[in-house]
Amino acid sequence: MKTFSKVHFKSIRAFIRKVTISGFITSLIMATGIFSTTYYVSTAGNDSTGTGSLSLPWKTIQKAANSIAPGDIVNIASGTYREQVTINSLSGGSAAGGYKTFTSYNGTVYIKGSDVVKSWVLHSGSIWKKTGWTVNSQQVFQQYVPLQQIGWPDPAFTEYEGTLKKYNEIGEGVGDMFAGSFFYDDAGDTLYVWCRNNADPNTQIMEASVRTRVIAYYGQYVKFTGLNMLHNNSLDTAQMLGGVEIGSYNEVSNCIIRYMDFTGIKFALQPVGARIIDCDILDNGCQGFGGTGVGTGTLVRNCVIRGNNYRNFTTTWNAGGSKMAGANDIIIEHSEFTGNNGCAVWFDVGTAMGDKKTVIRNNYIHNNINGSGAIHIEIQEKAEIYNNIIAYNSKRGVYISGSDYCKVYNNTIAYTSERESIGIGGLPRTGYTCSYNEVYNNIIYNSLDIDLFIAKRSDAVGNECNNNLFFSTARSSVVLKILNDDGIVNTYSDLTDWKTATGFDTVSKRESPQFLSQTADQYPLQSTSPCIGAGIFLPEVTVDYALSLRNNPPDIGAYEY
Repeated sequence: MKTFSKVHFKSIRAFIRKVTISGFITSLIMATGIFSTTYYVSTAGNDSTGTGSLSLPWKTIQKAANSIAPGDIVNIASGTYREQVTINSLSGGSAAGGYKTFTSYNGTVYIKGSDVVKSWVLHSGSIWKKTGWTVNSQQVFQQYVPLQQIGWPDPAFTEYEGTLKKYNEIGEGVGDMFAGSFFYDDAGDTLYVWCRNNADPNTQIMEASVRTRVIAYYGQYVKFTGLNMLHNNSLDTAQMLGGVEIGSYNEVSNCIIRYMDFTGIKFALQPVGARIIDCDILDNGCQGFGGTGVGTGTLVRNCVIRGNNYRNFTTTWNAGGSKMAGANDIIIEHSEFTGNNGCAVWFDVGTAMGDKKTVIRNNYIHNNINGSGAIHIEIQEKAEIYNNIIAYNSKRGVYISGSDYCKVYNNTIAYTSERESIGIGGLPRTGYTCSYNEVYNNIIYNSLDIDLFIAKRSDAVGNECNNNLFFSTARSSVVLKILNDDGIVNTYSDLTDWKTATGFDTVSKRESPQFLSQTADQYPLQSTSPCIGAGIFLPEVTVDYALSLRNNPPDIGAYEY
């Protein structure tokens, strides 16, 4: 037995981070070259008289961004910087000259899209107001914790997209406020707050989001690393933007992105080669990260995506850990998605070109609620989903909807509370099929509803499902469903009957997987497990969840014994 196969997610992440940082340092040296210059920014600096040196630093990050050349490094001293940093398409680094790099120096750096609000006046009861406030702030924070917004986010933000309502608003005005809430009166330019514990806001640190973005870097070859980025305000303009927006060959690494009003990090301008590495993307208004038309070489690695959609946007529309539309070549790996209100990973309307594909591998996806599935592949082609631990999610583990040529391999899917652990269907859907998808080597364990749902009809041909293991400690049967051309769903509780009637799962098993443990993401196998050597060889899956080499034939599930 490989001892590495028992490694906890945090240990794996630490190992990968160590390798990534080592690679970053090496690439930084290579990218900056011998002609690079290091500059400094400090809250005590001066943009007019400063030179960007250690003794005469600039005051703003924007000044540095406007002043440096490709290959240069900007060291940002500890403190809070309330500004929007924009690097336009003509102001980036270059492949020849190297990256422009912005990094923390000598302490913790916060870049905020909010301003501190003072001089509150009592309105009535425990409600206070700030008059002359001309920004429709989407977020207000009391002692760094958000208050609940009352009413619709912005008059220009439309209520529906098609038949889908976008947002679940609470109340309409000042009369609907309660302790821990705020309301913005657009007509009267007045911001109202009712603080938690009925506190006087003049005794609290009160911050309100005011800037459309925090970081927007559209110039290529730019890196931001080791920073905390918070509090943008994009819905004030009815735009669904990211607090951090990155373009082609840009990287954000070792950063915390938190409390953005809509999306934490957005892939902008249909980028290629964009990278999110070693980041914590937490508690953003709608989703952790997302984008449209994301292209070749895009990578999300070793991140934690947690608690997103805290503002409660509608999860059937656009919310949760991430949503990517029109993506055709992206890898999401070695990351943890947890506590998100909506899908953890959602790909929608993507067409793979040539050998391009979407890869979701070696992730720990757990305790996400609502949405259509922990992983949802919708109207997409060539998605590969393997070596993931998918546990305790409320709706579906993996959902392949109206999509073709997807591969669901070697996942351990446990304790799905609603719908199916794996679903292949989403039909009928005009103009789309769900064909030539493959489901192999998966453990489906303790599903509280349906183990597997698969379509076999004229718009769902060539789907294959085998070498899987089903087991529940709560029942002595399986729950397997098939959708036919007549729209009727047939249900099977006996695996043998299922094999005979459908031709699926001819060598699949219903037995206990005999996990050695079930702590966090640890689902390693005992030496007597029926999963050992019971899989089918798959060239895409050469290592397991813990990066141990796969045998041939491999084991079923995310862990190799």
